[in-house]
Amino acid sequence: MILKRVSAILLCAVVFVSAGCDSKKATPPSAYRSVKIAQWGQERYLIYLPVYLAQSQGFFEKHNVHADLLFSGNDDQVFATVVRGDAQFGVGDPIFTAISTQQGLPGVEVAPIVGRVALWGVAKKGAKPIRKPEDLTGLRIGTFPRPSTTYTLLADTLKQSHVNAKIIEVQIGSELSLLESGRADVVFLLEPAASLRNSITGTSLRE
Repeated sequence: MILKRVSAILLCAVVFVSAGCDSKKATPPSAYRSVKIAQWGQERYLIYLPVYLAQSQGFFEKHNVHADLLFSGNDDQVFATVVRGDAQFGVGDPIFTAISTQQGLPGVEVAPIVGRVALWGVAKKGAKPIRKPEDLTGLRIGTFPRPSTTYTLLADTLKQSHVNAKIIEVQIGSELSLLESGRADVVFLLEPAASLRNSITGTSLRE
């Protein structure tokens, strides 16, 4: 669980700092310890808002830490970035930390930043409402590629609910292309991507 092990380390910092450091003394810039936080993807996502708030509100600085984000690409690269020493902490899909650990790579999971799967199921306007797993029967569902947590949970949900649906794997960021080309009936998206599309309607599929 790369995201949960390494990225968890971050929330630990965020919570610890926000929990109360009442020091009023100014710290000279030279006294700060600089750390890099490897993050999945190439941009900021709302699911990692606690990290960005910690940066913008000076929570890290209150503990004499200067933190910079390092976008690391795919989830599997977040853990690799930390292992190489290019970053001290990382945030990403937790499943990749477990996989990396099984492969003999070192890593420590500290705390979670995201408490549940933060995804939206999105379909074109006029699509039937999806309120329970059984409503997915017969549909083509676009989602992140295996072994991501999103794919794993979706596949398990369909199996446990005895739902016959087709999962179409696509690289993160390309989900809407499946929907717009008619290759999928519903796709999973992170915010803010789900809310930025005026031509489609989103329905939350809560695990």
